[in-house]
Amino acid sequence: MRTTEEYRAMIPEEPPADLVAEMVRQELLDSGHMSFKCIGFEEAYARTRDDDFYMDLRGSFHKRPALLWCSECEKEMLAEYLPSDSKKNEFGRRRIRYYDADFNEVVERSNADVIFCPSCGKKVVLRSAADLPRTEQKFMVVPTVAAGCLVLTKWCVERRQFVGGERLYKNAYEAYIVDGGCAVKLAHYKRGLYWNMLRLEEWKQNKRFEDRLTCPYFYDGAEGRPSLDGTPLENAKLWEYLDQSYEKNDFYPVAYLRLYAKHQQVENLITAGFAWLVADGIRREVKNVGSYIPTSICPLPRLPWINWKETRPAQMLGLNKAEARALKERGYGLEKLELWKKYRGCNTQQELFYLLDSVDTMDATNILENDLPLARTVNYLKKQNRTSYYLMDYLRMAERAGMDMSQEAVRWPKNLRAAHDRAMNAEAAVRADTDECANAFREMSERCAGLAWEKDGICIRVAERPSELVQEGNVLHHCVGGYSKSHAQGKIILFIRHSRRPDRSWYTLNIDVRTKAEIQLHGYGNEFADGKKLQINKKVLAFVSDWRREVLDKWTLPQKPKKKAKAG
Repeated sequence: MRTTEEYRAMIPEEPPADLVAEMVRQELLDSGHMSFKCIGFEEAYARTRDDDFYMDLRGSFHKRPALLWCSECEKEMLAEYLPSDSKKNEFGRRRIRYYDADFNEVVERSNADVIFCPSCGKKVVLRSAADLPRTEQKFMVVPTVAAGCLVLTKWCVERRQFVGGERLYKNAYEAYIVDGGCAVKLAHYKRGLYWNMLRLEEWKQNKRFEDRLTCPYFYDGAEGRPSLDGTPLENAKLWEYLDQSYEKNDFYPVAYLRLYAKHQQVENLITAGFAWLVADGIRREVKNVGSYIPTSICPLPRLPWINWKETRPAQMLGLNKAEARALKERGYGLEKLELWKKYRGCNTQQELFYLLDSVDTMDATNILENDLPLARTVNYLKKQNRTSYYLMDYLRMAERAGMDMSQEAVRWPKNLRAAHDRAMNAEAAVRADTDECANAFREMSERCAGLAWEKDGICIRVAERPSELVQEGNVLHHCVGGYSKSHAQGKIILFIRHSRRPDRSWYTLNIDVRTKAEIQLHGYGNEFADGKKLQINKKVLAFVSDWRREVLDKWTLPQKPKKKAKAG
């Protein structure tokens, strides 16, 4: 084990010359900015005499001037300033108007828009003076080799933007040094009060190692990757792992090298092209800690799904050569690999491949765990444009509703959505008839049975079961389905229907039998359809009026039946 001084000497003092350019290339950092602010006409005229002035891009000298400054070419220019207008511009952002020579037209641009500088042609972000000063910090890890050790230095690039100026600062933030089979961490900053970062006078070695680097932005610029020849990592296949996983944001350099120090055969998986599986496994074991400012920590990877007693890639993954080749061609992730290993003995290889190729991992897991026919289920879900969870939800509701699940038309309905809605209603009806207020509901209905009446082809009767309210609400598209409890308490529901079709829903009447007051009378959609207010049928209104006079006013709510005493 080396001393802290020896490790300090390995850390580079300066970053690569193209570090900022590499951050821009990887779209981690904006290329630059162009500030603008409103100025007076006299100042605008004076600016045109400066050596740094490029051009007046206004359509007329009488237009309100805005002074522009580009951080890439450091040139000044003038544009027309447009004050913020929340009615014409989203969020009321400040705007400018200028002549764009590339498109040969006058354009309007707002604060935070990406434009091309009229002077140098480089891409910049437009920044209003009201949005400045502004500070942006981005981090990138730069690899170097010193004294036989791989040094991963995390550089912080801080960009401070202000009106008519910009400054870039590059500071080494922390460093991870892989020394043979161990890794050490040195920090140049520490967190202070209110999570402010304080610069240390010298590099400090952390007593307890924690991999907080996890999956960083990695430098791969003009200076290239350092050679690992002659170091303990020369056979680790680190750069091959980088090439296979970086674009997928799955490159964990420190975690991988710590794993390599313990299980050197992991490089066989990288050589065989299974880097994404290794990265997937490492990502699973990353822990998120902290609440105010959460951070990620990667412990020493275990990857228990790899057989570390083997050295051949297929056997390490628990597969034969043909399976390993097929899974590699399809690029299955770790979750699908585990599904394949678990269910390959229960299904044919062709069916299992068809399932994993056709649906995502969650759907595949659901289909396999519920022992559904693979090919038929996949084809059925494609035709219905539904997920497996929608199908399983329907099957569970249909079974609870007492449907005959042995029938083909029940298990595989032609219209899954319609069948799902029917099963939901049927289940709700069954549940309504068996809930705690069902007995009280039926008792109240029996006491109010004398309110039934018929006249001029219209009839009225009391709802007999809670399930009838559910059915009534589904047909007429109103909320009577939730009135079971109030019905049991005396605010009863009555059905008004045609005498020739007593089973067909038409109108629903709500009466308080204790006061004989009408609470509400509604038909389809509570008399609302296509945004229009409809009128209740006049014959129905006349029928209700006659029923009240002939039946309700003369009727008295019978006493609640006494419960029979239990036999002694």
